Amino acid sequence: MPMIAASALLFTIGRITFLYGYPRGAGARSFGMAVTALPNLVAFGLASGMVAVRMWT
Repeated sequence: MPMIAASALLFTIGRITFLYGYPRGAGARSFGMAVTALPNLVAFGLASGMVAVRMWT
């Protein structure tokens, strides 16, 4: 449950910073995009790893 709350918080922070940087170009949007995408990718990787471990043990 704490990971879900942290992911939601990071998503919100990422979207706000993305929108704040939008008028200033792609470089200003990059932080918001990274904060939005990276936690999702990490969570997907962890879940995939846990499924793989369960399948082979």
